[in-house]
Amino acid sequence: MKIRTLVAGVRRHWPLVALLAVAGLLRLATALTYAPALMWTDSWQYLDGIRYSSDFLPDKPNGYPAFLHVMGTGSHLGAVTAIQHVLGLAGGVLLYVLLRRLGCGRTLATLAAAIVLLDGYAIALEQHVLAEALFTFALVLWAVVATTAPRSPAFAALAAVLLVGAIALRSVAVFVVPVWIAYALWAYRERWSRVGAVAVVIVGIIAYATWHDASVGGRGFNQMDGWIIYGRVAEIGDCPGRSVPASDRPLCPPVSDRPEGWPDPYAYSLFSPRSPLQREIGDLYALPAAERLAANDRLGAFARGVIVDRPLAFAGIVLRDTGRYFIPGEMSPLPNLDDPITLPERSRPLAPASVGARRVYAPDYDPPPEGKASALPSYQRLVHAPRWLLGLFLVASGAALVARLVPRTRDRIEHAPEIMLLAGSGLALLVGSAFSHFEPRYLIPAVPLLAAGGVVATRELARFMARPGAKSAWPSRHARPPTR
Repeated sequence: MKIRTLVAGVRRHWPLVALLAVAGLLRLATALTYAPALMWTDSWQYLDGIRYSSDFLPDKPNGYPAFLHVMGTGSHLGAVTAIQHVLGLAGGVLLYVLLRRLGCGRTLATLAAAIVLLDGYAIALEQHVLAEALFTFALVLWAVVATTAPRSPAFAALAAVLLVGAIALRSVAVFVVPVWIAYALWAYRERWSRVGAVAVVIVGIIAYATWHDASVGGRGFNQMDGWIIYGRVAEIGDCPGRSVPASDRPLCPPVSDRPEGWPDPYAYSLFSPRSPLQREIGDLYALPAAERLAANDRLGAFARGVIVDRPLAFAGIVLRDTGRYFIPGEMSPLPNLDDPITLPERSRPLAPASVGARRVYAPDYDPPPEGKASALPSYQRLVHAPRWLLGLFLVASGAALVARLVPRTRDRIEHAPEIMLLAGSGLALLVGSAFSHFEPRYLIPAVPLLAAGGVVATRELARFMARPGAKSAWPSRHARPPTR
């Protein structure tokens, strides 16, 4: 009986099964060609973070180092990337399930899943020892539980726990929390479901921040959030105004002082030995924890002062870099920042930061591939989530939410709360990423959410337009009110 049920399920969902077969073969070929794993600068930091499994890395939350700790030392890098590939496939299936439960047909749900499953950038990220693959799966799982599970207090609390788990993997997920709270207040009818959804996520964030403070000092998710936001405001320039004290003015020289070879103000201000930060404070990674926390507080206060003085300039930078995620072909202006979403044709040289972690955790690691690889890099360059399509999905989501506000069309947009949660969360991730800097790999975790929200919104708008009398449903400013 179970075999018959399985065969019937395969026949009913054969397009998804065929898609999974192709996506699985692509991942298998990637795993074999680039065995055991591809490593980037942050990969070695994460690997070195194994010894911080009960503590915290200076600039990252400890969710992914804890995952690596569970997996073992660097000799298990192949197992890490294999699990990440499996989670990539599972995320595509979950996206399909989510869309089917929100009323989309098999064809539409399969096409949306294909955007995720066949994405060459996502496959490359899964082969890297980086947090994005696990983070993406955690977000998709959270979205499925939040939108399709029974809206009981237990499932509301479970969804909140999953969101806190995502924050522990990458702190940018904290920007999703306002969207989640708005969704809970809108979609959950039962009072205790609302309380569970809101209270659990808030308590979880406070508990994590308290643990961080008790372990290494400093409230928040890492010890360098002020350092990151300082890099963002460095682009504004000499930051004149009353909110920056005279003692901190040396931290914000004119942008014209930036030497050649540093096209990005963020990278120059944080990493150049000639930058004001390095001259005034030094390398924050090299400082003892207490001095780093003090410097981080100083940089955070400095950045807040600049934002108070130049709010429109700061908002313009964030909006510009958020928009860059929807521009086809837009890549980082800095060298090597695109490496995590690329499959190399030849072995990459190891970064100087890898020396210590490699000696301790992966002494036998050699950068793959040994010979040339051409087919997979060509596939990755050609096949990835279309950014223009993601932009259209966001526009469709906004249109559906606007239609939901119109009294005469309110009942025709059935899944407006879910559209708001999915598309809003994807956009929140990109806005949050733009608070630090533009990096193409930050787009990948938002792709399933934007695709799901856009597909559901497109279906809702198509159903609305197809109904008889749909044109008259939109109120006109020249129309007279109906006669009572």
